[in-house]
Amino acid sequence: MVKFLLDCLIRIAALLRTGYHVFSGRRELKDRLTYRRDPGRRRVFILGNGPGLTGDEERLRDAIRATDSIGLNRFAESELFTRLQPRLYVLCDPVFCGREADVESPGLLAMRRKLFEAIRSRLDWDMTLLVPSYGKSEIADRLSHPRLKVLPFNSAKLDHRLMAWIKYPLLRKNWACFSLNNVMVASIYLSINLGYREIILVGADHSWSEQMRVDDQNRICMEDPHFYDGAQKPPQVVLSEGRAPYGAAAFFQDLVNTFTMYQELQGYARKMGVRVWNASSRSYIDAFERLREIPPIQP
Repeated sequence: MVKFLLDCLIRIAALLRTGYHVFSGRRELKDRLTYRRDPGRRRVFILGNGPGLTGDEERLRDAIRATDSIGLNRFAESELFTRLQPRLYVLCDPVFCGREADVESPGLLAMRRKLFEAIRSRLDWDMTLLVPSYGKSEIADRLSHPRLKVLPFNSAKLDHRLMAWIKYPLLRKNWACFSLNNVMVASIYLSINLGYREIILVGADHSWSEQMRVDDQNRICMEDPHFYDGAQKPPQVVLSEGRAPYGAAAFFQDLVNTFTMYQELQGYARKMGVRVWNASSRSYIDAFERLREIPPIQP
């Protein structure tokens, strides 16, 4: 009886929390990316930025080029951007989507400007950029390009502990969204709502636990390598949103939250009749079926 009451309280709290996020971001509701079945969108590759993407792209280049693909974050700074020419691109980090005046770190501001310049200078095909609704005006002002279409989505945070009969309609109508703490999570959700029937992940290493260290001051440090990095970078202190050093408990809790989101996404994908495969050569993601050989696109 106590367990039942506790479970009820948790679900009521989840509903109230989700309702708060939806209401507080109500101005974004007009930009909802509602699920829409599109017969022309059969398969999409999501190009993660893990070190494994280099090998994955060499192995699966023809299959990736034969259909739609999605670039993430700083992907445009690599030569693969012009080679694979992704039709879609996702940015959801406030460093890229928020107001430039709110980016306090000179290093992060320089990184943002470098990415925007890479997109502007290299893009010579039609591409759709998906961003949280709060960032659409900033992106339109700072990243205008005649062949770039900006498509906003509502980023009100969904509490995944909601009952499925409430949770899935909210996601389908984009009244709420999975947590955007990881751009791969956002990209899978958006791919489902865009109407793709098959989603294939590559470069999704997610091997952060291998690079994590604790220094002599008990600060979490991490290398966080990407496929586009040149020389190996020294470990950097991991900072929270408030720019304070992370502790080990918070670091691993973030990993738990991220991998929990993949389990939730698998449930949503199955509900919507979508198959999600992980074709990464190495990956810690265990929520999706692993794929070595790419099957023909089903009619």
